[in-house]
Amino acid sequence: MKRFLCLVICVMCLLVGCAPREEHLLARFREGFVAECAGVCGGVSFTALFEAAPLTEAGLLPLTVTFYAPKALEGTVLTRRADGSVSLALDGMEVEAGLLGLRRILDAFPATGEISDVTVSPEGHTVVNGTDFSVCYLSDGTPLSVRCGAVQLQVVRWGK
Repeated sequence: MKRFLCLVICVMCLLVGCAPREEHLLARFREGFVAECAGVCGGVSFTALFEAAPLTEAGLLPLTVTFYAPKALEGTVLTRRADGSVSLALDGMEVEAGLLGLRRILDAFPATGEISDVTVSPEGHTVVNGTDFSVCYLSDGTPLSVRCGAVQLQVVRWGK
């Protein structure tokens, strides 16, 4: 009887250990990623490559945004480093002008924040809403679109 009881306890422990772990709904943005996006910020349409390192212990998302369009922003690189410093470079030269207007793009992917609700769109996509953001995910968890403050993005390509 003791053996049987011990066997049952071992099997239950294995089953509990194999249970799927719940992943935080914003975890995709915390792990580091590469995303090609088409977006709008302050009424200006743009396309850019977003390259993020994993979220720091301080809750910062190191991120580099390289703009492809419009022509006026082509080649411009906006960077937030792990220490929180931000820079804007044009043709390899750091500039200060325009930094304030573009800075909010660095917060486009909500790696942290309080989630207020989760719904399903008519197309069957998961929509996660927060205080100042909304993220739409495909069924496999890939972000499809992001709205954070005045920034709206359509994810064209997503990868790690």
